[in-house]
Amino acid sequence: MPIERQSVIIVLEDAAGRVALQLRDDKPNITDPNQWGLFGGWMELTEQPAAAGIREIHEELGITIDGARLEYIGIQVMHPNSQTFVYRFRVNGELDNAVLSEGQTWRFVAADEIALLAPPMARRHLDVLEWYWEQI
Repeated sequence: MPIERQSVIIVLEDAAGRVALQLRDDKPNITDPNQWGLFGGWMELTEQPAAAGIREIHEELGITIDGARLEYIGIQVMHPNSQTFVYRFRVNGELDNAVLSEGQTWRFVAADEIALLAPPMARRHLDVLEWYWEQI
């Protein structure tokens, strides 16, 4: 099947190795409502993956991250006919001034806390996160 859409995920990781998760809005018209997920989204048609990730972080958290500090991890398939570019960004105070504009809340979570989340983490995001941990 040909790739029809592309998305990007930026795994925001703190010095302790915890990752930032967003509790998605509880709206029936979005994917994975009221579940925890990673930050990112669909790429615009002409966007490069890193630029799309920087844009998504700005849209969702109101901050601008330094593209030179993005670490490319690889490509994952999250949806049929689509691919997701996955990057790591090691946070160093950038989220101190974050203002969430998409989702209900966000927080840093350690790997051993993922299974305890209520509501749960979206399965497709969990798959990407587990793959991510295998890569780093």
